[in-house]
Amino acid sequence: MSDLTSRASQGLCVDAVRVTEYPDRPTNRASAQARLGALRQAVAAAAGEQGATGGWADQDDEVLGNQGRASAATGRAIAGKVVPALPGLAERLDGQGSRILDIGTGIAALALALAEAYPRTEVVGIDVMERVLELARKELADTRTEAADRVTLRHADVVGIAERAAYDLVWLPHPSRRFYWA
Repeated sequence: MSDLTSRASQGLCVDAVRVTEYPDRPTNRASAQARLGALRQAVAAAAGEQGATGGWADQDDEVLGNQGRASAATGRAIAGKVVPALPGLAERLDGQGSRILDIGTGIAALALALAEAYPRTEVVGIDVMERVLELARKELADTRTEAADRVTLRHADVVGIAERAAYDLVWLPHPSRRFYWA
């Protein structure tokens, strides 16, 4: 076990807070903007100006974009710190035909960061919000890279995923800011 990982009943637990404590310079700006968006959301909720659901669907595109771009740091941290700490995973992701599933992909910034880190890997991003997937499609099209071409977006809920043993790595955001691998 590294200082980033520990055993848990759910599998291998990775402390996402420690993984992303040193984001790169471009992500610092997006991270600050995402925090500001969260603060605006909290103020709106306190003032009773919250939208119908009080969740992501109520956020404007700028908030969704900033939050998504901030998640790219997590993708780079997974590739640079977490994957090397898990025996055999780097080799699997470097192999032809490897696949990663990004659950709750948002604007696909994390998915793109992983596709950039693993040039032979297909990354599938799923989200329940069609609107955010439209933003993701635009972000990927604007990127115009080979890595962006290896990111596939699907409007889906993780509950409906029928594929078994189809992915080498699955990113599932966890409310406690920890994530798990079996």
